[in-house]
Amino acid sequence: MMVISENNIDASTTKLQFQQAQRLFEKIKKINDEIDILSMGMSSDYHEAISCNSNMVRLGTVIFGKRT
Repeated sequence: MMVISENNIDASTTKLQFQQAQRLFEKIKKINDEIDILSMGMSSDYHEAISCNSNMVRLGTVIFGKRT
């Protein structure tokens, strides 16, 4: 399952959205245990995502820098 938080929100609101997504992921996983990837978090919010059990983050800007 892939999740992207709303743009331009504070860290606590981002974390709330990720917590909601994590709960939904757990419900889906009970129905189909083959679903095992919870992808949430990008360069600006990966700390919040990891704290909510994301097991895949997308770190383009951190690695490659801002787009020009």
